Amino acid sequence: MASIAGLKARDPGFDPTRFVEGARQAYETIVQGYASGDRAALKPLLTPTVMRSFEAGIAAREQRGETEAVEFLFPPRADLEGATAEGDKAVAKVRFLAELRSRVTKADGSTADSATGEPLVEERRTAEHWTFERSLGASDPNWVLARVEPATA
Repeated sequence: MASIAGLKARDPGFDPTRFVEGARQAYETIVQGYASGDRAALKPLLTPTVMRSFEAGIAAREQRGETEAVEFLFPPRADLEGATAEGDKAVAKVRFLAELRSRVTKADGSTADSATGEPLVEERRTAEHWTFERSLGASDPNWVLARVEPATA
């Protein structure tokens, strides 16, 4: 991805520090919204393509009768990897590192695996690249999530 200077030339108001803070907040909201199945919270933060993908995951979990709750063990780390203007869009890629605790509750209300008795709680570290975009010159300054890809830690 091209340098931030290219985006700043097309959007002089782009502030990388402010953008990263907003991206971190969006990351937490999106991760927790996906886990809880909060479609209303997700819709304005995602492109239609990403929303369809998230919707499929939420619907599959609902069909199994499961619910999930996620909490961040520490504030996620967010690093701006690049930002540029592509046509009429501003595009920015952020690398997130996070430590999460996920709790799944089954349809019968149990929070343990029936075969093993192990709790359905998982602590994990994630490393992902999230690509955000927004229309240049639009009155709406908000960015939306356009892509999620695995990253190295």
